[in-house]
Amino acid sequence: MLSCLSFNLRVDVPSDGDNRFLMRQERLCRFLLGKASDVFMFQEVTPAMATALQACLTGYEMIVTYRNNEDEGVPIFFRPDRLILRHHDTFWLSETPREVSKFPGSHFHRIATLALFNDRIGRELLLVNTHLDYASDEISHAQALVLLSELDAFKKVHPKAGIILSGDFNQERGSKTIRAIERTYEPVTDGLVTTFHDFGKSLPGTKIDHIFIHNLSFYDARVIDPGKPWLSDHHPLELVF
Repeated sequence: MLSCLSFNLRVDVPSDGDNRFLMRQERLCRFLLGKASDVFMFQEVTPAMATALQACLTGYEMIVTYRNNEDEGVPIFFRPDRLILRHHDTFWLSETPREVSKFPGSHFHRIATLALFNDRIGRELLLVNTHLDYASDEISHAQALVLLSELDAFKKVHPKAGIILSGDFNQERGSKTIRAIERTYEPVTDGLVTTFHDFGKSLPGTKIDHIFIHNLSFYDARVIDPGKPWLSDHHPLELVF
């Protein structure tokens, strides 16, 4: 069995006051070390945050590409004693996925980072981490279609690979964006509790973080509420497979 944790860490900004990343960093590290997941997939991570995570998560290797001018990334941390890395890639969710680019109307450049592994029992696994824009359902839907097209090309080469697609999609179930993904990928966090709570300001909040799977026969998924003091403005999602 392997475990994967997907977590939007909230970018470090001084305006968050006591909730900014620098203030949360130590207790976040304790939480992550306590989980000891085989894979961590984070969103909203700046280079400085990535350095802090690397110092915390000893024994893990990191895969990251930043979306624009060392801005933010969606890094994947993995345990090399549990997973053998075969390939990794990052592409932009735009009309030109292999260039630093974005759709008109998207507030930010958006990317997906993926990593292909073999586990110790020989399974081929593709882990995909992304963060879609919040401008509108139309914009995030266009980004999702690029993501799905890139994954379709991957599946032609690796038809038996188990796929885990996770991240902050900035849309809830029933949206055009999520419906497009669900045509191909199984939503394993359906029915679970809220994920985004804005440091408790918008409770009960909304569920905009999701995990989807393909070609995985067994799984267990849940949303984790670590409680106060807040680790982020999102709750993490956990998948065991």
